[in-house]
Amino acid sequence: MTPSVDLPVRVSVGMLTLELMRPMGQINGVVMTAAASVFITGIVGLFTMFRSRDADRRLVRTGFGSTNLVVSRIGLLLLVSVVATAFGTGVLLFSVWPNHLGQFVFGVIVLAVTYGFVGLAVGQTVDRLAGLYVMLFVPMLDIAVFQNPTFIRGDPPTWMTVLPSYHAMQVVLDAAFGGGARLLNVELAVVVLGLAGLLAGTTFHRAGVIHT
Repeated sequence: MTPSVDLPVRVSVGMLTLELMRPMGQINGVVMTAAASVFITGIVGLFTMFRSRDADRRLVRTGFGSTNLVVSRIGLLLLVSVVATAFGTGVLLFSVWPNHLGQFVFGVIVLAVTYGFVGLAVGQTVDRLAGLYVMLFVPMLDIAVFQNPTFIRGDPPTWMTVLPSYHAMQVVLDAAFGGGARLLNVELAVVVLGLAGLLAGTTFHRAGVIHT
């Protein structure tokens, strides 16, 4: 159903940033693969906090290490992100083969786990229905609109570059259409992932799962 038109995509090629023309269907396929992995992992993070909060507190009180508990929750998010990314990328490969497949998968997984951590935090902050709306609409706006080359042309405004998905999506787009991800974007995407992890850790502390 996507129109058969070519659109410009800003990507890194060596030390340069170029606008390359790519079919709109390929662009949408790449962006929606990332968005789908984020939706799934973020919602799993959200409902993990809702469903396991009381059980986690009881486990910690009975002697189960809080560190082990947090690691298990992170492991769950990582597993979900890997499965969702593998499935989405497998479907994508029928129509688009990223120039650097390993970097593409890495960028999508980092992005998905980042929003998984956000989902854990949202699950502690608001109720179930509000949390579901947040984890549907925030990633949709962030990834499928603000980081989507079919909507945003040229240099993005400064405020878009501080959104959680910006650097990871640069990795995804550069890996899919360009000459490979820039190291700076990879490093900053990992930094954002770490900050989201700290947010999730604070959430576990507020929920009484981690005690100082």
